[in-house]
Amino acid sequence: MHDRDWTYSWYEPDTNKNSGDAGFQNLGSCSGSQCDTYAYTNAVNANALCGATNWRLPTEDEFNTYNPFSLYKTYFPNNLPSKFWSSTLYFNNSSKTWGVAISEVDSAGFGGRSASKNRLYNVQLVREDRLPEIYFEYPPNLILSVKPATTAYVNKNYSVTLKAIDSDDPLSNPEIVVTWGDGTATYQGGVTSNGTSIDHTYTSPGTYTWKAIANSTNGLSSQELSGTVQVSNEQVVSRYTKVCNNGKLAGEGSCPVDPVLGSASNDWACTKDNKTGLVWEVKTESGLHDMYNRYTWYDPWYSLSLLNNGKKNGGSCIGSQCDTYAYTNAVNKEKFCGAKDWRVPTIGELQSIVKNSGAEPSIDATFFPNTYSFFWSSTTYPGQKSNAWGTYFYTEGYSNFSAKSGSAAVRLVRGQAKSAGRDPSSDEKPAFGLVLDDDLKWAKGQQIRVRFVNGSFDNQKIVFDKLKEWETVAKVNLKIVWVTKNKFGGKAVADVRIRIPGTDNPDTTGTHSFVGTGSQINGFSPEGLAVNESQIAQPCDLKLYGNDCFVVNRMMISDYPSISYQYMNTGDILHEFGHALGFQHEHISPAVDIPWVDNTKIVTDYYKLYQGWDEEKTMLNVFGMNKDANGKYVKPEICKTCYSPYDSTSIRIKS
Repeated sequence: MHDRDWTYSWYEPDTNKNSGDAGFQNLGSCSGSQCDTYAYTNAVNANALCGATNWRLPTEDEFNTYNPFSLYKTYFPNNLPSKFWSSTLYFNNSSKTWGVAISEVDSAGFGGRSASKNRLYNVQLVREDRLPEIYFEYPPNLILSVKPATTAYVNKNYSVTLKAIDSDDPLSNPEIVVTWGDGTATYQGGVTSNGTSIDHTYTSPGTYTWKAIANSTNGLSSQELSGTVQVSNEQVVSRYTKVCNNGKLAGEGSCPVDPVLGSASNDWACTKDNKTGLVWEVKTESGLHDMYNRYTWYDPWYSLSLLNNGKKNGGSCIGSQCDTYAYTNAVNKEKFCGAKDWRVPTIGELQSIVKNSGAEPSIDATFFPNTYSFFWSSTTYPGQKSNAWGTYFYTEGYSNFSAKSGSAAVRLVRGQAKSAGRDPSSDEKPAFGLVLDDDLKWAKGQQIRVRFVNGSFDNQKIVFDKLKEWETVAKVNLKIVWVTKNKFGGKAVADVRIRIPGTDNPDTTGTHSFVGTGSQINGFSPEGLAVNESQIAQPCDLKLYGNDCFVVNRMMISDYPSISYQYMNTGDILHEFGHALGFQHEHISPAVDIPWVDNTKIVTDYYKLYQGWDEEKTMLNVFGMNKDANGKYVKPEICKTCYSPYDSTSIRIKS
């Protein structure tokens, strides 16, 4: 019965011990029992081998207790060489179990291996005179990721954000069950440890208690979480809605129905004008947004078109330098009310919140508390560029102009008013008209690495110094860095690769550039530049590039240019790098006022004669239009915040 040559298949009918797969009965070759591990174990126990009846299959780890290995050979001489079954289940395949291969070579010792349960291995049973190990299973842990609101409106979304962690199986996503207290429940599977928002809509007013539990794959449930929510009918929509610091409107998500003014995430900080769609800053009694902070009017944008840019840091305030430009940047840096696109309002926008009710202040004080005195607008007075418009909210809300060097309050705004258009009281326009490609734009503040693929140091420096002008003249919130080699001595990873004129420039196809982040990949080029894949599909030398071979697009460490200059003049240098920064041609702006309609053929004929362009290339570069599925030229929609008023003097115009 105990012959060393007998073999057995692995079989265990107990579902708690077999991972859901019992294995195979009686496949081996043996005598004295059926030839599987379960039958053999029972037969040995029935015969009370060595006076014991608690024989069992050993675990894989128990084989490793034979140390040194030479002792095993001494006391188990008939076991070598062979393969033995263990009771240890394979962790991710129920049809397999761990086996142990025993070698005659002392240095080899025991080797664990997974094996299908129908394999034929030897069996060496084991027993012990000690208590068996006890394995504990733990329920999942259910946590509130965000404190939920305690108020909600009928037929409006209410959410509870929960995360569940199963310590027994960290890779699993326990199911969460939320009962909402109104006779309904939500079963949310796939909840991640980062948190998942579970939404509900109450259909009747009242006080409800929601309850949540998480169920793990081992059948255990978490502790119960609960909360109470007061649901009421929505009030009549007012002109204004409070906005919390987290960017949520009152009654949305974790923002209470009527938040109080404060600095916490769920406190009131901004006000949305439901009539215009604009969101306004609310002044406070302390800190960066203090109602008594005063600022001089300043914006370096205007100096570029010979307008008066005002006075820098001439006011009295805390939290930033005391001018409108510095204050705007400080508010955007703190991501005020969840946004980073705050700006000084135009005089027309400022006038839109004036309330002439005969009482002071001349504004809805319920939604705009702490309002006092004169507030700056961004609108320069056309008759005298050293002055700017503003509004007096304590003198019947009338507007007047004041010297930019003087100090006044500032109430910032974000968004685009529903009644779009420039203010008629001003003839201002920005020095650079810009049209941003929203799909290919860089992240704000991103560092753009520039590498030259040819040319002398002197010529490279001329071009690079010109490119740096973009950081200052157009308020581009990016950092342009010149790179050459990496730490291994190979070519540095570069977002933008530039080829300049010279004997080592084989390109005779003109001047062209990829747009924005398209420089990092085979991107879009208005002038039709296409990537020759064979030029960038070269093997990557690990000695020169290290991990860069695996973490960046191969083109970023190649010499394939994303910008190619045929001539080294300032206009071309600035124009093409504008594409690399993510800007399209200025004349495709939705704000353009050029009467193209009757001149299309004249323009296409001109570019065919002087540039050799076909109709489609001209329509793309000059008119910003592509053919649709019906062969008709159409202009794609450009996001409303991606362009400025049209500027006929912009470097971004294709000549």
